[in-house]
Parts: sequence; C-alpha cells; structure tokens
Amino acid sequence: MNGIIEIAIVAAVLAVVALQKPSRQWLSQLEQHHKLFAAIVLVALFLGQVANSSRTFFPLVRWSMYTEAYVAKPIVVAKIQAELSDGSTCWINPTHQFPSISRNLDQTLSHVFQLKQSGKLPDDATAILDDFLASMGRQYQASQKQSDLQVAKIRGVLQEIRVVDGVCITRDTVIAKVNNANSKLVPSKMVVQ
Repeated sequence: MNGIIEIAIVAAVLAVVALQKPSRQWLSQLEQHHKLFAAIVLVALFLGQVANSSRTFFPLVRWSMYTEAYVAKPIVVAKIQAELSDGSTCWINPTHQFPSISRNLDQTLSHVFQLKQSGKLPDDATAILDDFLASMGRQYQASQKQSDLQVAKIRGVLQEIRVVDGVCITRDTVIAKVNNANSKLVPSKMVVQ
C-alpha cells in the first residue's frame, strides 16, 4: 500500500512539472524515440516499486530502504574458558594462542558450537573439537610463566548477548568440556550441559 501511495505522489509531482510551459516546450522538442525511452524508464521505475521481487526489476528496485522494523537479534560469541588447579577461571583467546589460524576463527568456532548445541555436529567433528580444546589448554599452559597453576579443565562456552530495555544481558552455555588427566590435557568425551 505504501508503494502505491508513493507512486501516486511521484506521479502527481511529475504531472505538475510536465504541465509547466518550459517543460512542455522541452518535451515537444524531444524526438519520438527519446520520449518513448523516457516513458519506458518511468513505467519501469513505478513497476519496480510495487513488485514483490527485487530480482524481477533489477536494477529498478523498491525505493523504500526499510520495509519492516528492525528486530535486534542476540549476538552469539564462542569463548574458551580454562579452569585452573586453584579453582579460578580465565578466558583463553584462541587467536592469541595460535596466531596462524586466527583468520575467521571466532566465527567458525561460534558456528561449530552452535552446531554442537543443536546436536547437528557429526561425531568425527566432535573428536576434532575435543582435540582443538585440548590443544588450546596445552598452548595456554605452555605460555604461562607460573608453573604452579595447572589447567584442570577447558570449556567451550557459547555466550549469548542481548539488549533488553537498554540493559545488556549475557547467558553462557557450556557446549563442550575437556578434562585434564595427569597434568596433560587429553581429550575426553564431550559433555553437553
């Protein structure tokens, strides 16, 4: 309906302009094929405005940029958490631990965690994720100067961040967990919590 109202307004403005004496003189001096071309372009613009599919009349697409209200979706971030032998926890940044694989790692990890959460991650990919989390723990352990604190567990956490009434709300969901055995992080069967 809004598209038709916009077309009516634009058509009215064009009619007022076309009825002015200078416009009529200019239009009368145009050759017939130029008038035909201009008429076809105007009709295509109007049809592009009311068409349901933007592909049908590309590049003559709808004028209105936002046809619906924007609904804010939650931001989903994948994080890796280490639990140390003293019970404290810290976040591990995979791109700092393995700079060579940093490209798109955050998005890939988030996608893998979401697949795991929905139960759509294949078993062989689950084993690879176990190994990845274990290697994160080993690399973090090796990078720490304090040798008295050992990494006890590594968790893959899916953090959902949403804004409600101006307040930021976060929800953490543990997707995967790898336990430490004999101070060597070895992959164990993943536990979904």
